[in-house]
Amino acid sequence: MHKITIAAVGLTLAAASVALTGGSAQARSDAGRPAALRPAGSGVQTLVLTDRIDRHANTDIDLGAPGLSAGDQQVFRDKLFQNGKRVGTSTGVAELVAVDAATITAQVVVTVTIPTGTLALQIAFVEVLADGPPPVLHGAITGGTGTYRDARGECFSRSTPGSDDSTITCRIITAGAPN
Repeated sequence: MHKITIAAVGLTLAAASVALTGGSAQARSDAGRPAALRPAGSGVQTLVLTDRIDRHANTDIDLGAPGLSAGDQQVFRDKLFQNGKRVGTSTGVAELVAVDAATITAQVVVTVTIPTGTLALQIAFVEVLADGPPPVLHGAITGGTGTYRDARGECFSRSTPGSDDSTITCRIITAGAPN
């Protein structure tokens, strides 16, 4: 099966390194000005995640018609890092929902687990087979636990050139934040 590199989503979303925006221990307000990291339920945080694919914990499952086809899945557990230190995992399932001669359409469900809680993510995308995965994937934060128990927002996963790894930036909105 064709390698689906979402966590490459993994919001875990597929996310290999968790650092606050700019690699520092700061949250940023919507205006881009540094702000003290707010406790759960009080605003907006930006997290930058680096996802490193763990090929030993990724499995392709040929569930549809033999070969690359709708219904095929990839289950994965990738490693997340912050400033070179492992801080968590991104786990999930990517499923092909449509396949033709030129493209695949996939949906990915990812859980990012870091010491302060979990983030649940969902991503859908179309990949042109001749070009490989899109350079940027957009996903929704659909919930979370711990610090992120009331989370909503979105994440963007950018592929790292020359690898299956990715950098994920999440804008996390928690209860009490303005819309």
